[in-house]
Amino acid sequence: VAMSQENELWAVCKNKDCSLNTGFIYANIGYYFYDDNEGQIILTSEYLLAQKNETGKWGVVSMDGVETTPFIYDELTYISYTGDTMISKIGDKMGLIRNGVELYPPKFISIGKFDDEGKALARTPFQETYIYLNKDPEERSWHDHARSPHHGKRNER
Repeated sequence: VAMSQENELWAVCKNKDCSLNTGFIYANIGYYFYDDNEGQIILTSEYLLAQKNETGKWGVVSMDGVETTPFIYDELTYISYTGDTMISKIGDKMGLIRNGVELYPPKFISIGKFDDEGKALARTPFQETYIYLNKDPEERSWHDHARSPHHGKRNER
């Protein structure tokens, strides 16, 4: 996979000769990578962050040029070292995308880091309620509810 730029727009290509998988339609493309210390850049994710030129909105594109999410997000950010998990943002609300699929739509005020069990604490907009989001898409409907950090505390003066 390669990316090519023409007239300040980007395209996703099938190979280094740039047989195009997409047209030159992206204003920006983001990807997660590392340098193998031999001059090769190794992409660690099968999915790219892309920003459409005409709307300025972000979405996810697979390495073969397939748009796997709608281009509706104001912002997308990788949050894992492997590049498989992203935080999506619309306005001031956050959601999660993993492996090119939206796990949770942007409706949370904040999302914390994933723990060793694959759960992240997310703050809902309802009375400072927190829930755990599960990183595994097979278990995404199973939430362990957490209490507000203020639950049971009195205002002491």
